[in-house]
Amino acid sequence: GEGSHTSVRPDTFACRARDRARPEGLAMSSGLVLTPLAGVLLLLVMIFSGRAFRENWKAQAEGWVLRAWLYGVPAALAFLALAFIPLHFR
Repeated sequence: GEGSHTSVRPDTFACRARDRARPEGLAMSSGLVLTPLAGVLLLLVMIFSGRAFRENWKAQAEGWVLRAWLYGVPAALAFLALAFIPLHFR
């Protein structure tokens, strides 16, 4: 009857729908999330490391392969973190 509808909070259905829509991946099951500040810092690392990698690759001066690895690995890791770890806003 009418009493059963009044005991359910209106936001209960929205929470259940949101929980069903959430993808079940490694990041969500482990609770790993990025804060906005961490996301911005990773973006800056990706931009500056990627640019240094590209400039180093184009110049190909003495020892460029080692420098390519030193610039490329942080850029790639930052990209993967931004791509696969969800951002958490509060």
